[in-house]
Amino acid sequence: MNSKAILFNEQEKVFRERTGKDFSSLYKKYYPKLVYFTSKMCDNDVQKAEDISTDSFWVAFEKIDKYEKDKSQFSTWLFTIAKNLALQDIKNSKKTMS
Repeated sequence: MNSKAILFNEQEKVFRERTGKDFSSLYKKYYPKLVYFTSKMCDNDVQKAEDISTDSFWVAFEKIDKYEKDKSQFSTWLFTIAKNLALQDIKNSKKTMS
């Protein structure tokens, strides 16, 4: 097994310990909801909403060690990540327009 696979497996283990669920089950549960949520922030641009939603899961997976389940539910944390990424995208879009 290569080093990337080992790191991924370790991260998956941490993810499961922090959330009580595996990454794929949470992805299936929340991805459609995230797309809907972010599409409303992106003027119903579904492609952009899908990109932001996918990025949100990657950020959550990579930063799972920062998630504190005693402070918030995983879904709240995930949707906050998505909101922040969507707002950053909107901000970046406005910069490129001017």
